[in-house]
This record gives sequence, structure tokens and C-alpha cells, in this order.
Amino acid sequence: MINLKIFLISLATFFIISCDKSLQSGDICSVVNDSISFGAIKILAIEDSVIHIKLYRNKYYSGRPNQLNIGELTIDPDTANLNFGIPHLAITKSSFYKWNPKFILNENVTDEESSSCNSWNKTQINK
Repeated sequence: MINLKIFLISLATFFIISCDKSLQSGDICSVVNDSISFGAIKILAIEDSVIHIKLYRNKYYSGRPNQLNIGELTIDPDTANLNFGIPHLAITKSSFYKWNPKFILNENVTDEESSSCNSWNKTQINK
């Protein structure tokens, strides 16, 4: 019984570590929004306990997308459908992985996106 517990703990630890290594800055992933839709995010930066993301307003109701057209991703609000995006959101790793992110493609993080992460970090240091 103890060996089984050790095995399961080792397996869980390996899974968590491998998740962190498999995703990187610039990755665009599909995520679970709720029981009926999926969304898209871009990883801007990964730190010790926080992941910085861009949350796109796009929603997918017919299933998790396996590919995305970067040109169609937007954060601009869609007030008719109450959909919106967020250009920078810092969340804990544990919260991020609850969204069940799945890698789709990688796009370079822009200077503007990096700047938003740096600005957030500066406000945290000054608190």
C-alpha cells in the first residue's frame, strides 16, 4: 500500500513537472471555459508560481479547437454577446492548469505583451 502511494505521488509530481516544461511563453492554447465552450489563451510568461496570459474573447461551442487562425483571435469586446478578452492576466499555476490547456501553436511574445508582464511585476514588488 505504501509503495502504491509513493508511486502515485511520483507520477503526479512527474505530470506536474512535465506540464510546466511542455508549455512555454508564446504558446497559444485552447482552454476549457465552462461545460459548453472552449476558449483561447496565449502564454506571455511563466514564473515560479504565476503564469501571465492573454485571454482572447473567442469562444468555441462545437468542441475544442485543434487549430486556430491567429488573425481571428481578438481581445476586442463583443458587446452584443457579452464576450471580452483581457490583454494581461496573471494567475496561479494551479488555477491555470484547471483550465486544462492544450497546446495549438506558438507565436512570439511581442514587446508590448512583455511590457505588460514587467509592469505587473513592478507593482507587485512595490506593494
